[in-house]
Amino acid sequence: MIVTSIISNQTFERDLLIAVFNRTPVTFKMFYLSERLRPLTRKPLNSIVSAPKQMDVIRYLNVDLILQSKEDLTPIVNHFGENIFVLHNGKKDESYYAYIELSEDHPEPNGAIDALCTLIEALGTNEKKIWDNALSRVFDVGYEGGKTPNRFSTDINPKVLERLAKYNTCLRVSIYPSGQNSEKGH
Repeated sequence: MIVTSIISNQTFERDLLIAVFNRTPVTFKMFYLSERLRPLTRKPLNSIVSAPKQMDVIRYLNVDLILQSKEDLTPIVNHFGENIFVLHNGKKDESYYAYIELSEDHPEPNGAIDALCTLIEALGTNEKKIWDNALSRVFDVGYEGGKTPNRFSTDINPKVLERLAKYNTCLRVSIYPSGQNSEKGH
């Protein structure tokens, strides 16, 4: 592990350690310095520090769960607990939105979608009602675009598709430009 810098972040009100693993500039993890080393999130390295990177390689990023509702989504977000990282949870205009991703990395979308479905299955009665009443439920599979390989594909297996249908969700694929900040900025 190579420590690249220590920054102070007002949002977290703690100093954060930024580390690069295996000398690859694709991602880094942030950890609280004052607490046990617990990952907060994964972000593209190019959003914070400049370093050599794998240019123009298509790659899977993650799966976000995006919810829209007329009801506050905080009970669902709270029920998922430390299993998720909350990108956004709040009201905008007349709707509530929650954008979340798993706190655990999955190397491909099937595993991430499956893990999110397991969290949904564990919702309590109150949270399940909020889920059922949501205006939209989207699993957003994110990729960073690139020029190589010539052909890139990912299969979503039938069992995962059945789980998506069971929870009345939509599957979206988002492709972000290569070489730019891959954070989705929801």
